[in-house]
Amino acid sequence: DMYLEIPTVGQSRLNAAYANGGAALTMQTLENNFRVNIDKYIEIDFENFAAVIDKMGGIDIDMNAAVAAEGNRNIGSHWTEGVNHLSGSEALYYARIRATDSDFGRTGRQRQVVEAMLTQFKSLGLTEMGTVAFDYLPYVTTNLTDGDILYLTSIAPQVLEYEQVTMCVPNEGTYEDLTLPSGARVLGVDVEENSRLLREFIYGESSGGSEE
Repeated sequence: DMYLEIPTVGQSRLNAAYANGGAALTMQTLENNFRVNIDKYIEIDFENFAAVIDKMGGIDIDMNAAVAAEGNRNIGSHWTEGVNHLSGSEALYYARIRATDSDFGRTGRQRQVVEAMLTQFKSLGLTEMGTVAFDYLPYVTTNLTDGDILYLTSIAPQVLEYEQVTMCVPNEGTYEDLTLPSGARVLGVDVEENSRLLREFIYGESSGGSEE
């Protein structure tokens, strides 16, 4: 719902970038507004997202009682407060829940699901990692080349040992709820402050603003 300037579109919600120009316009919009470099992307739709998780054997998710109850009411799951093992369709539903809190809670759950997928991937051996990576290619659209994927697979054992850190944009206290003349509700964002915080998060304080 972030209300941003989108090239060729004008002021609109961020998701309008994808609707009007796919991954390319989305990357350009993020680069223009937040001054970060984005060269590569991986795109996956909801159905394939669930299929990928099923191919991994499901994922473990730690959830609160309210979310567990929401799932049990709506999809007939048997979740309890704490860690639950989710199938692909269950993980997809979990990632889309908003009724228990807010859209910020939902995006937090989406990051949690991605982290759980990475944790599951870490348990594989190097050969299995390579097999899994290429098995998943039919499910995704990406501008990564086969060479890129082979390289990333080769360094996966080292990279996957890094600490996983995430960040939400917009940051708390850097936006306000707005209602447009059309009646649409959007988030008015302090772009400069979020750009500063995001660049600091990605490039580090010591980078002096470098985009290397």
